[in-house]
Amino acid sequence: MNEELYQQKLMACWHGKNIGGTLGGPYEGFPQINHLTFYDPVPQEAMPNDDLELQAMYDYFDRIMRVGGGCYGKRQANGSC
Repeated sequence: MNEELYQQKLMACWHGKNIGGTLGGPYEGFPQINHLTFYDPVPQEAMPNDDLELQAMYDYFDRIMRVGGGCYGKRQANGSC
């Protein structure tokens, strides 16, 4: 998978998770079945979502490890860590 396709897929996942977290957030943690047919009022902004922050951190550190070769991006001029 090339970098551009990866970025598109990552953003699609991010938006889906953000939308789901915003719409489901007010009902999270309540042990009940909710029969929702519409959101009233429809949220105009995304809610804070700790799940998104954790995934963003994972992606960031994963990229550092891949790009930096396990050296956290601090590779020396001679290629050693």
